[in-house]
Formats: sequence, structure tokens, C-alpha cells
Amino acid sequence: RGKNSHFNILYGLTNVAIVIWALGRYKVLGADTIENAKFWTHILYYGSILVHILFIHAIIVFLNKERERKYYLIFFYLNAVFLIILNTIDFVFDQQLFIKTIEPFMFFSWFERGSTIYNLHLLNELVIPTWALFEMLIAYNKVDTLKKSQLKLIIISSVFGFIGGNTVVLPIYGYNVVPIGVWFVPLNFLVMTYAIFRYGLISFRIILTELFSFALIITFLVQTTFAETIEELAFRSLFLIITTVFVYLLIKSVYKEVEARQEIERLAKDLSTANERL
Repeated sequence: RGKNSHFNILYGLTNVAIVIWALGRYKVLGADTIENAKFWTHILYYGSILVHILFIHAIIVFLNKERERKYYLIFFYLNAVFLIILNTIDFVFDQQLFIKTIEPFMFFSWFERGSTIYNLHLLNELVIPTWALFEMLIAYNKVDTLKKSQLKLIIISSVFGFIGGNTVVLPIYGYNVVPIGVWFVPLNFLVMTYAIFRYGLISFRIILTELFSFALIITFLVQTTFAETIEELAFRSLFLIITTVFVYLLIKSVYKEVEARQEIERLAKDLSTANERL
């Protein structure tokens, strides 16, 4: 049950990161000023940076290989933390450490160009999906029937998500290619929704709780960023901390409730099986 809970957390957070990325990308494409475009570009990269490491970590947990792949995960987590710090510095202090510039591109109003350090994010975008797919394909014929069905849908959804999402890479590096693959990203959610209801891959209630909770945190984080006085910054920061603690307790309580219900269902099933044998 512990590993299942761990997977639920990681995969739920992966979907939250996808939502942040998708919302940010949509807002950038529709931004009417460069200031708005910059703001949402930095927001989308919080999701973009996190989605890769959270996804591969979820897959490693799902395949029970967390101990074997520990040092690889540590490396990519450190890379993600480093990129988040750079993105935050750019965001708060209007620097160009991670994102070099934002400018019109083809028929899009705005599109970002990465700095040299952006290549570290390219490492995430190319290596992690390939690694995840490799791990899943190797494990596919070694797992039980239920896990194989779940794994098949994870593979399909991840192909839609990462190939679709990564079509933005070429324009970021200056190639005049329309990133039409982004329209495949919603298929990732459709496939995963089917997996959730068909095979009970992850509690739908958990996903809704995490989406609500992190949307709340992002909202207060944005408000804190735009504080105009020291007093206002201190008040909003305190409110953000309180909200974060509340969110943590809320998610923890939902997980306990879901796990308790799953345990009751398991015991009821075992009891039913025992009665049939008698």
C-alpha cells in the first residue's frame, strides 16, 4: 500500500505539472504584451521542469525500481532544482539566465528563446522520456495482467504527452517549425482518465484534490510576487506559508481516507473469497 500511495502522489503531481505547463503555454500564445508573455513563460516552465522528473520517478516507483535507480533520480532532481532556481531568478529579477528572450515567431505573438543553460532542460526533455519508455517496455512482459494493462495505457498517454509537448523544442532553438504536436497533449489526459476509471490506476479524488490545492498555491504565489511594499510582501508570504501547510494536511487526509477505503475493500474481497471456499 505504501508504494501505491507513493505512486499516487507522484503521478498526481505529474498531472498538476502538465496543467501548469498547458495553462502557461496557452496564456503565452494569447498574451497581448511582452510583460504578460514573460510572466506566463516563467510560470509554464515551473510545470515543464517538474513534469519530467516527477513522471520518471512515478514510473520507477510503479516498476519497483526506486532503489536501483536512486542515483539517476538524484541527478535529475538536482538538475530540476538548479533550473527552477534560474527560472525564479529570471522571473523575480528580470534576468536572462534561463530564458534568453521572448519575441514574435511566425504567426505566434510570442515565443521564448533559451539561453545556453537551457540545454540542461533539453536534457530533461529528451533523455527522461526515452529512459521512461525504455524502462516500461523492458518491464512490460514481466508484470502481471492487471499491471500490464495499466502499463500499456501509461505508455500510450506518455507518448502523446511528451512527443506532443516537445514539438515546441525546435521553435525555441530558432527552427521555423510549427509546434502542431501540442494539440496531442490533451490526448494524454483522455487516455489517463480511461486508465483511472477502467483499471483504478490512481484515485480520481486524489487528482482533483491535488489540482485544486496546487492551483490555490500558484494563485497565492503569483499574488506574493506582485507585492508592492515590504509589509504587503510579508503578509502575503505568511498567508502563502499557511496555505501550503493547509494544502499538505488536506492532501494527506485524502490519501489516508482513500487508503483506508482500499484496505476495507481488500478485506471484504478476501472475506468473500474465504466464504466461498467454505
